[in-house]
Amino acid sequence: NQFLQTSSQGLPEFYGTFGEVDAFWDSSSAATTSWDITSLSPGMNTPLLANSKLLSITDISTDTVIEAKQDIKLDISFGGLPTTSEYMYIQEYGSTGSGILAETMMGATGIGWKYLATTVMMNKGDQIKLYRGIPGGTYDNGSMNLCATPQVNDVVLLNSQDEIFTDWVEYTPAVSAGMVDSSGSQNGIFSTTASTKKWQWRRVGGDMECRFEMIWTSDSGADNGSGRYYMQLPPGYTIDYSRLPASVHSASGVGAVVGGGVIGTDTSDALGYYTQPMYPTVYQTTPGNLIAFNNSDIASSKLDGEFITNGWSSAWFELDRSHIQVSLYWKVPIAGWTSTFNPVLSMPLVDFGSFENTYSARIDNNGTASITSQSENFISSVSRTGTGVVAIVWKSGFFTQPPVVTATVEASGEIISQSAVATTSGVTLEIVNHASSSNDRDFAIVVQRQGSDYRQPPQPTAAVIKPSVARVIQLKDGGTAASTGGGTTGTDVWNVRVLNSVSGESWFFHTSTFDGRGGTNTTFQLEPGLYEVQMVGPAYHVGYTAVRLATNRGSGTTYYEVPNSTGGGTYQTSGSVYVNSSVVFTLTNRDEKFRIEQWSSNPLADEGLGTRTNSSSVDGVYTQMVIRKLK
Repeated sequence: NQFLQTSSQGLPEFYGTFGEVDAFWDSSSAATTSWDITSLSPGMNTPLLANSKLLSITDISTDTVIEAKQDIKLDISFGGLPTTSEYMYIQEYGSTGSGILAETMMGATGIGWKYLATTVMMNKGDQIKLYRGIPGGTYDNGSMNLCATPQVNDVVLLNSQDEIFTDWVEYTPAVSAGMVDSSGSQNGIFSTTASTKKWQWRRVGGDMECRFEMIWTSDSGADNGSGRYYMQLPPGYTIDYSRLPASVHSASGVGAVVGGGVIGTDTSDALGYYTQPMYPTVYQTTPGNLIAFNNSDIASSKLDGEFITNGWSSAWFELDRSHIQVSLYWKVPIAGWTSTFNPVLSMPLVDFGSFENTYSARIDNNGTASITSQSENFISSVSRTGTGVVAIVWKSGFFTQPPVVTATVEASGEIISQSAVATTSGVTLEIVNHASSSNDRDFAIVVQRQGSDYRQPPQPTAAVIKPSVARVIQLKDGGTAASTGGGTTGTDVWNVRVLNSVSGESWFFHTSTFDGRGGTNTTFQLEPGLYEVQMVGPAYHVGYTAVRLATNRGSGTTYYEVPNSTGGGTYQTSGSVYVNSSVVFTLTNRDEKFRIEQWSSNPLADEGLGTRTNSSSVDGVYTQMVIRKLK
């Protein structure tokens, strides 16, 4: 996944009187910085002022204050009727400062309308107030228009693999009452008393993974049908045969093995004699995007593992049986799907300041209370209501639940008490000495949100990142695979498997001797990170067998099991078996070397690690590994 820093701009908001308004200014005879907020109405495509994302306008003591909720450009125009010698101006407010940002010139003669129009660049939290000078009579008329536009916002563009890795979902094939034949028509009927019958699929990059589970203990309503059984993909998808080169060689009976599974007809469990491995297979010569199922014969005359004619069919593990258990898995490439699909998503950067929960301020109280400073503009006003007593009013709507208030006196020998329980509107504090006498003193407060008002920050944005996936295999050309198979096994040893070809997103996968089709490479290295590794190792006539991921722990030639990676424990003295295992682990050392090892209790030359293809036109695929770099 790749990230690109870029920019965007949000939508503006409009508020105004949209014309002259009587009683706009709070005084008709004196200079004022207070005006009627309720006279403002939202413009087109603009929320109510109370729901504005950009502006907050409140009365603080005798001032009406405009505050920026984000970094904005504020285009402002307002008017009034000051006398000739009076001004109208915009001034910084509070902790922002006290500078004049813009002002009108004095008029030439008499009384008349004066307007001030300007643009103010405001950072989040900046505050301004508007001044109208003494009117030339009893005039409180005024007008105002505001246009707030967000300044350019940083965003992240992510080359995402979103939506190409999905969760398992159930599906119903076009024919669900039974299996199908090579034309896609129904072939046979499932028992109507099946306790389990479920198809599932999910997308993994450019491939579709499917599962089928079925169990019944009564053949009520079942029918065998005729000939080979096939199964369908979810409707609307087509297998990409170009990525399954072995599928064109159906004459050899091999096709492209795309999964695994078991089928059994024992009356109680899968430990009985009649339980066999199944090999979901694709043949390009069969139309309709169908999956066939090969399996070995268990008859005493065919213990060498030969595939039976037609595999799973009306003549072998047929549907009209009183007991049947089926568990199948297959994975096929889908036409039009690719693991490098990268739609571009735009995600605004999170402003973690909006998740602040703790605020502080310093209050002066030497006979008159005032705000010296505050971490954020959360206090609307302070007032001394008696000796040592200060009433603090929060900014309107700032707290939705009563906050917790902690205060500290900036003088020794005196304490501060809370005269009344804090509310969503404010709190009153009193400073007393040990003799219980009240005194005017400066103090500091810390205020923290509580309950449902507490703001939880979002989870780290890395959660949206999808894994990179690589497939690594042992590939042998048809001529070699026809005569030698996957490799030789020893007696009671871990045999090292070959890995020579890689596809997919392999930027994190390294080897100095990776030699491609027909090569003999066995080791590889990975970039540090969190990985999921899935391994499949075929075996033939080797007795006990298992597969594992092994590591040299960063140096040397001795290899050890990656913890919890061994899988299989299968015993097979006749026929072929595919042993699966998977592991999730964290790698911190780029120098570690890995390899796949497979245990065998019996030796077999050439074919112990997978049978030969017996056809010079069929490439052999033996060791298979899928690596997902999770982060």
